[in-house]
Amino acid sequence: MQFIKQLGRQLGFVVLIGSAIFSASSASAVTSVIITTNTDVLFDPAYVRTLFTSNPTQVDLLLLGGVHFAPNSTQVDIDQALGTQTYNPFQNTYGNLKPVGGTFDPVQISTITLGGVQGTLLRGVYRATNSPPLSLGLTSASPNPPSLSFGGSTGDGIVCPYPSCVVLHYGYTIKVDSSLSLNPSFLQSTYTLRDSGGTVQNLTQNTPIASPQVDLNPPQLGVKNPAQYLVVYSEQINPQRPGVRVINWTQFPVLQGQTPKLSFSNSKSNPTIRVSNVQALRTNSKIPLNQLNYIGLPLTTRGFQRIPRANGTLEPGQNTRPVDVQSSPVDVPTRDIKIQIGS
Repeated sequence: MQFIKQLGRQLGFVVLIGSAIFSASSASAVTSVIITTNTDVLFDPAYVRTLFTSNPTQVDLLLLGGVHFAPNSTQVDIDQALGTQTYNPFQNTYGNLKPVGGTFDPVQISTITLGGVQGTLLRGVYRATNSPPLSLGLTSASPNPPSLSFGGSTGDGIVCPYPSCVVLHYGYTIKVDSSLSLNPSFLQSTYTLRDSGGTVQNLTQNTPIASPQVDLNPPQLGVKNPAQYLVVYSEQINPQRPGVRVINWTQFPVLQGQTPKLSFSNSKSNPTIRVSNVQALRTNSKIPLNQLNYIGLPLTTRGFQRIPRANGTLEPGQNTRPVDVQSSPVDVPTRDIKIQIGS
């Protein structure tokens, strides 16, 4: 795998998360397009127990969501008037989760310098609001125990790489100002857990994410209704913290006749990230956000195309070399898509 250093180029950037829009004031020269993304977070409960001094058998999920960093972005505005699709982990049944009260936090925006690069940091997180909270068992004897055991899968999907697995999930819509490339500028996935026992202790873990980027040729300028869509799937892990794994699905709009180039970028402020099992699916219709996951994704025998040249280990500030995604679009009838599981 060959890599190139990440360039500090200007990035017009808009993110829709929950009911908020972030828009770059210089966006008039480019076209805004919608990207949808869902993220699965798997963790080894035995590993998480070691991070608490109390070694708990049960924890409460308090917060779950994503962090984005747009390098060198211009002024960012918020428009509360436009709503958007979300996948709220506190109001959907998925893996370990059960429907309980939760809401999208007021969006946090700040201009900071990360890894020597100045940019805009955006946090899109869901927070528990109801009592009793959403409790996750960390042992098989606990209430709401881990949903997977080693080698087991949820529905038609997740394969557990640990002795047991807790599964978390969230999703939202991202809007980016597009010229030659589409990049959601992922930085991290974050969650906060609280010891459910007598010791009150919170644990926040930030798991780095390498951001998929789709370069379009010819440029996708002035397009409001893209004819096709490209779903990019990846499995990611920080080798220094192997007890947590991120699985990401990101759906990009493309045009008929375009040959997208796919790469991944790692922020200079992130640790090393290993990206594996990269796959892509080109469709003639958009997959709804609430189906862009293992449980809801339709099945098909033609399925996703593996892209092994997009796999690799990214050091801080590295990009993978762009790879052509040569695939024919498929029609997506209800529950007619299949992905190949495993790294």
